[in-house]
Amino acid sequence: NEINQYKFEQFIATKQIKENKDWRDKQGFKYINDLLVGCSKMDKWRYQDAFLKDWEMGAKESGGKSQRWFIPVVDPKKIFKKNSYQLDIGGEFLREKLDFALEFCENIRIDHVMGLIEPYLLSTSASEDEFVNGNDKNHDVEKYISELKDADGNEYDKAYPKLLTRLILPALRRKGITPDKAVWEDICSYPDRFVQIYERELNLPKIQNIDWGRVQDKLNRDGRKDDWYLMGSHDNMPAMTYMQRIGDMKDGSKGEYTREHDAWNLDYLAGYLNMDDGRENIGQIRNELKELYKTNDRERIRAKFAELMTTPKFQISFADLLGITDVTYNIGGSKRADNWKERISADYLDKYYKNLSSENPTALNIPELLKKALQAKIDMQVMESKDRDKTRAELNEKYKPLLDGLQKYADILKEPEE
Repeated sequence: NEINQYKFEQFIATKQIKENKDWRDKQGFKYINDLLVGCSKMDKWRYQDAFLKDWEMGAKESGGKSQRWFIPVVDPKKIFKKNSYQLDIGGEFLREKLDFALEFCENIRIDHVMGLIEPYLLSTSASEDEFVNGNDKNHDVEKYISELKDADGNEYDKAYPKLLTRLILPALRRKGITPDKAVWEDICSYPDRFVQIYERELNLPKIQNIDWGRVQDKLNRDGRKDDWYLMGSHDNMPAMTYMQRIGDMKDGSKGEYTREHDAWNLDYLAGYLNMDDGRENIGQIRNELKELYKTNDRERIRAKFAELMTTPKFQISFADLLGITDVTYNIGGSKRADNWKERISADYLDKYYKNLSSENPTALNIPELLKKALQAKIDMQVMESKDRDKTRAELNEKYKPLLDGLQKYADILKEPEE
């Protein structure tokens, strides 16, 4: 009965997901699914011969102890059959996992891509006291998979360096997903083999957190146009509380360091979002915004979100979108009992509208932010033009209906409900 109930629940869930995809296809609304680095206990049981017996996957915390994730690691010897690229049981598991992840969506996020190139191994029998606290590691119980040796002392892993090119990327292409479209979660340590394959050989997109940098530098100086950009994530405290973060100030004291960080500079934000020197009253506009950002923390944070929206591809966490400020979804590297437990309530949409129509909203008014980002993009094109007056006039005429429409809906979201 227990098995039959589980099968029925899976049937209902799959039926609903399929119906949702049919509806989304009609709306032109696309989903990005998550290819988790881990797997279910059922998959581990079904494919038990595919995994390393004495090792599990974790992560090396910079300057701290290794994180134990309790995630099984596919045995490199079981990915491809000997002397060929035909799939063995481990490769079959990965292909099935990827096919299911792609079944009802249009794009994919590759969770912890380092786990497909250079997994960080922890001995299943080791106690946490054996893990080294710092940048070094106890090689007997914690190591990268490239450091693993067979019984004769030879290199054990020759499969993982070929996993992306021989299995993952071909599967994505069959789905019509090019490497620049997928979301590659590379927020991890960068050991030598990972750098060699991920950066130098494949040059795959990264995730850029503009909390610590300027979009202007990333796009113009570094040329990172295929990357995905974010301003905080589900692993961070809510963005609306960023200005109150305590840390090291430039003078060595402790204080609200975000205020003096270059990425949050008042002149930069006001200037980046209003770049066209020929716009009417542009000096006054910039000065008023600088004063606003200086005196209103939430307005400065909204300016960062508008900056984010000028990037080609960006992400916003559900908590920041909905204005949730009293809880952090996950504190990375911690064993907090509440990690991953937070859920939005069924009346989230009513709460979102109520938040936006309040006197001091924490939710994001997306039309308002998009209007600021669009104006910034218009200004950029004007400043790059040889005939700025002509370009400005053409772009203002072209985008005025869109700018007006965004303002209309921004204002509607601010209206209190009757």
